[in-house]
Amino acid sequence: MEEKPFLLTVLSVVLGIIGIALTGMGLTAIITSPQSGIPIGEEQFALLAQLTSTSAFIDIQTGSAFFLGGVIVLVVGSGLHQMRMWALQTIIMLLLAVVAFCALYTLLFLGVLELFDTGIFEDFSGLILPLLCYCSFFLIYLITVRHYFD
Repeated sequence: MEEKPFLLTVLSVVLGIIGIALTGMGLTAIITSPQSGIPIGEEQFALLAQLTSTSAFIDIQTGSAFFLGGVIVLVVGSGLHQMRMWALQTIIMLLLAVVAFCALYTLLFLGVLELFDTGIFEDFSGLILPLLCYCSFFLIYLITVRHYFD
């Protein structure tokens, strides 16, 4: 039996941590949302607001999206850890989507495309190159280790 590649284990553990964080943020946002109708005391609300900083004031729809996204990331990370082909295909599609998003973002800021006002996304400009590098690296890596998957 072949050994699992080390970086694959690292990637699945990182996905698990991200999934737990997203699920926790989403659940906290759902609980503390005024639309949830869950009665919590002022002390508990203040504690949750301190623990989550601004996420305590996210509306229930965004909290639900974080929660659902976290569960999906957890399931895919678990599938990747168990060397499932569907998890590999899902991660590769996600990485391709992120690379396409980075390319679109770059084209928008270079002025090649003028679909909408890009001023609201200027805060993310420092993240695009590292995100593109990481995603490209893992995309190439996952394609090269695909023969380990069943």
